[in-house]
Amino acid sequence: MQPSITQRQVPHFNTIRNVLLVDDTPSDIALTRRALARAGYTVHLEVLQDRNTILERIELQNGQTQVLFDLILIDVNMSKVDGYELISAIRNCPSTMRTPLVVISTSKDEEEVLRFYDVGASSFIYKADDFTEYAQTLHEVCSYWLNKTNPSDKNTRLSS
Repeated sequence: MQPSITQRQVPHFNTIRNVLLVDDTPSDIALTRRALARAGYTVHLEVLQDRNTILERIELQNGQTQVLFDLILIDVNMSKVDGYELISAIRNCPSTMRTPLVVISTSKDEEEVLRFYDVGASSFIYKADDFTEYAQTLHEVCSYWLNKTNPSDKNTRLSS
């Protein structure tokens, strides 16, 4: 029997999820930590800020059978990182080419959003100024992406 949509969206509270957050603003990092906690997930959040460190960390994963990150969140409003180039580089690594990658931005520019999808973003979310709204958005993102099965397990993966 096929599980219902609501059954698929129930968080796996007992499962620790590995999330990579790419952000360079301490207050935004703290906000994202609080929002993820409020979403009800047990998350190991790894925060990286430098393009080279990010790519080195991801490349260490190449050749491993275990998925290192269940989700990648990228705040593209960083001063020293080109979001488009970084997403493209992440997608070119075999170990992360299927990892859900969510762009977080304060921009509502439709062309910019489309360009992020063109380089490999899985989702694009608007970073609201209101914490409750931001927390709800992250909850929805987690409900969708973290309840997917391991992307390397093609036999059990739920379709999007």
